[in-house]
Amino acid sequence: DLNKGPAYVDAIEFNIISEPATRTAAFESGELDILDVPSADVPRLSALPGVTIIAQEKGHNINFIEFSNKPPFDNANFRRAIGYAIDRDSVVEIAYQGRATANPCPVPVGDAAFDAELCATYGFIYDLEKAKAELAAGGFVDTNGNGIVEMDGQDIEVTLWSYSGFDVQQKTLELIQPDLNAIGLKVEIQTVDFGALQPMLEAGETGMDYMRWTFYDQSILSQLFKTPGWVQQ
Repeated sequence: DLNKGPAYVDAIEFNIISEPATRTAAFESGELDILDVPSADVPRLSALPGVTIIAQEKGHNINFIEFSNKPPFDNANFRRAIGYAIDRDSVVEIAYQGRATANPCPVPVGDAAFDAELCATYGFIYDLEKAKAELAAGGFVDTNGNGIVEMDGQDIEVTLWSYSGFDVQQKTLELIQPDLNAIGLKVEIQTVDFGALQPMLEAGETGMDYMRWTFYDQSILSQLFKTPGWVQQ
């Protein structure tokens, strides 16, 4: 019987603390009783007396790069090149301290629809040569030998956007940036508060961004990727 009667607390108070280090300090001082622990802090906090870390073995969230419908981001070869260029294993080990899964598919590993065999066959596995080949197939080539591919005679300089306030997000962006530079893209990273990012996404101003979604059902595919995209639904 899961119904054990009324809750044992009179009230629950939620404190919104945007800075990760400040959140962790508040937990350690006793100001907070429950904390969404940053990956980097798990070893230290788990060693504290009276602290219990609860980890989900198979998550229902995915982190992904999405694109606006304007050049060069609307080019299928360009998008596939990004998919092949990212070293997901390094992101898992460095940014997430091994507490994540390198997933080549758009379905969270904890969802019932996740199919490891299907992902291995059709997903995007880290392969710089395939990434470069996709760029070339899309007409993005380096004609002057400066290491940056071009579109319409101009070097492709793009910005990878994401939301601020999460150390793991920033570390991930810093790992992705050299991966994309390695295939001939000149990439800058920018983070802003999500409240500021949302209207930029809706207006198609970002070009491409690193985003996270959490959902417990395979309908996440239609919610995220069905035209006109999640920001317009």
